[in-house]
Amino acid sequence: MNLIILEQGTFYNIYTQICGLIISFIILVLYISQKKMNIRREKHFIRMILVVILVLGLDIWATIANTVDPLYNNPISNYVNRLYLAAMVISIFGTGLYLLNEISSRKVYSITFWLLTIALTAICAFIVNPEWSTLINNVENDNGRNVYTYGSSVVACFGTGFTGILTIFIMSIVFRKRVAKKRIIAVRFWMILWTGFSITQYFIKSLLIVSFALSLGLLIMYISLESLDGTLDNQTGLFNWNGYVKYVEERRKDKKVCEIIYLKALDSIKIIDDKTKREGLNQFNKYLLKNKEFLSFRIRDEYTLVLKSNVTFNEIIDRFLKDIEQFPIISTHYFIFYLDDAIKLENETSLSSLIDLAAKNINKTMDDYIIIDTTILEDHYANIQIESLIEKAIKEDRVIVYYQPIYNLKTKTFTCAEALVRIETDDGKLLPPGMFIPIAEKNGMIHRLDEMVFDKVCKFTKENDMDALGLHYIESNLSVAQLCDKELSKKYIDIMKENKVDSKYINLEITESAELDQKNTLTTNLRKLKAKGVTFSLDDYGTGYSNLNYVVEIPADIIKFDKHMIDAYFNAYANPDDNKAQRCMRVMETSIAMFKSLKLDIVCEGIERQIQEDVLNKMGVDYIQGYLHSKPLSQSEFIDFIQEHNNGIKKEVVKPKRTRKKQS
Repeated sequence: MNLIILEQGTFYNIYTQICGLIISFIILVLYISQKKMNIRREKHFIRMILVVILVLGLDIWATIANTVDPLYNNPISNYVNRLYLAAMVISIFGTGLYLLNEISSRKVYSITFWLLTIALTAICAFIVNPEWSTLINNVENDNGRNVYTYGSSVVACFGTGFTGILTIFIMSIVFRKRVAKKRIIAVRFWMILWTGFSITQYFIKSLLIVSFALSLGLLIMYISLESLDGTLDNQTGLFNWNGYVKYVEERRKDKKVCEIIYLKALDSIKIIDDKTKREGLNQFNKYLLKNKEFLSFRIRDEYTLVLKSNVTFNEIIDRFLKDIEQFPIISTHYFIFYLDDAIKLENETSLSSLIDLAAKNINKTMDDYIIIDTTILEDHYANIQIESLIEKAIKEDRVIVYYQPIYNLKTKTFTCAEALVRIETDDGKLLPPGMFIPIAEKNGMIHRLDEMVFDKVCKFTKENDMDALGLHYIESNLSVAQLCDKELSKKYIDIMKENKVDSKYINLEITESAELDQKNTLTTNLRKLKAKGVTFSLDDYGTGYSNLNYVVEIPADIIKFDKHMIDAYFNAYANPDDNKAQRCMRVMETSIAMFKSLKLDIVCEGIERQIQEDVLNKMGVDYIQGYLHSKPLSQSEFIDFIQEHNNGIKKEVVKPKRTRKKQS
């Protein structure tokens, strides 16, 4: 009679559960056989698979036992049902721990794990022990297919289960920023699926599908998250960037050191023919796959090797360098960087930029590798932070222009000024240009910065009566790199037109900091701007390449001597017995005489002492600039300063030769 009931009433339920069991076994086999990084999440997922298999096995056993012995005359049937309920509770909270592993540190995870273990042990003990809880089998005659169990054990199971599901949902909402969106979606979908199947089984008691929902959820998690499709490089079989991120993130949570060796491809690899390159890389990939001392990741055309805990860089580097000699494509066309702890990287995208930063030092070392030390790392993060400040300043118009007055030694007044850029931070502080200009030049933001400064300078000359103030022009800085931009002259001419500015008040200051490798573009820009009445100063003469070709190629009206050259001159002035210093003095004196013969005005920067002004005045220098007279001032301070010191200046004051030449 029992056999007939099994065949007619419960066979399709058992069939469904067996399908779930088969799905779970397939996932287990696939997951065990795939390449792993041995991180905690992988171990957790295997435990989840095993628990699901246990639940499905117990569910099949309980279904058969309840059909054969609906009154629990056999104590084994009673315990099987209780064990099934306990396993169901464990599986739900196992999912919660899986999610907790993604959002918490190792310490928080461990504490939570043991607290849950104690709580679940008590709950499962209550469910399993017949003396503490009831478990009543109720077989309703629905064509002999209904097997339904209820009692205090069932209440404890489902109550704890729904509490766990609710907790998982709350965790997925509260900590959604700490977990990848794809993972959150997968976990939530699993919980919704589970809840839906449970409600369906409650109302349609002939369906035993709750445990089957576990296998479906497991399948979703495997396909969307745990399959290696997203973490393996298809060509090499090594882990890819996604795999690297997962591994480092777990090491960061566990606060464990993560030493890496990075092999960066050099440009010279491009000259190798494709066949030779492919064969060489394939051989090296096989070597990496067999090596047990590190996990290997292929990122773009480069490699990241994460050292395992049983080896250190000092132990492995000599042996590794010797090993790669057998792979010429690697030893010849890749350069090695070492980082003592990858978890110092602030986010998953900073490794490549850090390596690029360190790559600048390749030609500065005779070693076979470069160690990325704390100093390089700190500089790297400082650069990233400043880049962010520059972007924000440009976006929110926090680019501030300061003006440093320039003293005219002939008229004894302040007849011009240099516009100097500052960046205002969130707390109202100002960053000096030395902190951000080099970075802006490197990443290309210098173009936008200087355009904003130039626009503000144009507005200043338009909004203020320059002649009444006694000002002949304002200098605005312009790098050689900008002058190599083919659109530069058009942009600046458009800015002047938009502001309706008189170009005689504009002087563009060109820094002598690069070779004239784009001569045609540069000279074309200068010619077009010159035709509009703009004048030019050659800044920082005496630094950089000190190439007289600058004076020839650039139609400069003013030559500015750098502070370092001024300091060197006065060092020689104070030390007449120092032959080297005396040569420096003669070079500067000769240069001044030469530029004066070319009818060029001369500005000396960095003047801080009265004796410097007196000596330079006797030498025929036209202007001086420096803290002797004034530091850089805000716009309002600058206007007040000029009005105070140029009091009584009339518009008919004779302007220097530079201006007369420009007007002609």
